[in-house]
Amino acid sequence: MLKGVDISKHNGNIDFENLKNNVDFIIIRCAYRGINNRKIFTDEKFKNNIKEANRLNIPVGLYIYSTAKTTDEAIEEAEFCITLAKAYKINYPISIDVEDNKNQGNLSKNQLSNIIKFFCDTIEKNNYYAMYYCNKDWYLNKLNHDILKPYDKWIAQWNKEKCDIVCGIWQYSDKGKVDGINGPVDLNYSFKDYCKIINPIIPNVERSITIGTEVSFNKCYISSDSDNPLKPLYGHGKITKILNNKKNPYLINENDCWIRKDDIL
Repeated sequence: MLKGVDISKHNGNIDFENLKNNVDFIIIRCAYRGINNRKIFTDEKFKNNIKEANRLNIPVGLYIYSTAKTTDEAIEEAEFCITLAKAYKINYPISIDVEDNKNQGNLSKNQLSNIIKFFCDTIEKNNYYAMYYCNKDWYLNKLNHDILKPYDKWIAQWNKEKCDIVCGIWQYSDKGKVDGINGPVDLNYSFKDYCKIINPIIPNVERSITIGTEVSFNKCYISSDSDNPLKPLYGHGKITKILNNKKNPYLINENDCWIRKDDIL
């Protein structure tokens, strides 16, 4: 049984040098879909968190906080995760986190299960290992287990000595303490050594950037010559124009904004 944490921007600045001695794996939130506006955003700490984990050779997986209400949105979320994953070494699963009661709580068992299925199928078609996350109550009452048999489960059940559900990963606390992280953090046990199961894809760090390339980014600019970075509204889009002699050579979605190579996640 391996011990790990799952982290996001809510955990602030993490001392990974200290953390690496206290965990066997990390699951990093790479993205989340807005509860109200339906847009997908890159987690603001994702780039730093994944770079540090890879630098220190800490086994790492990813998850997205989903508010998908349709299978099309599930595919969109999976593709967003894949875009982010390509530049990094991923040796734990990529998971969809289903727990958003406002958007998903009233879906039928088949609807929610198919959202998970379409996400996981898209992940696995791109040669990553898929998983889904939910709490014990949602697992027992909101899912069709026949639809989800092919996929590993990551189950949240806190304040118990053991998980009541057979799963790949058990999140056993949301109030853990680990050196390297200030404040409470989610604690997990992995019942599988995913590093022995998953053959990580070689990171495509130097991928070519051309017109039509889909990218995620953490800063943008109002023009191709601006020196004043702005926080992007969405943080994801398609490169539609390239001006190689400019400070910010890449135009996003015809006229959304301009970005630099260093802004790309």
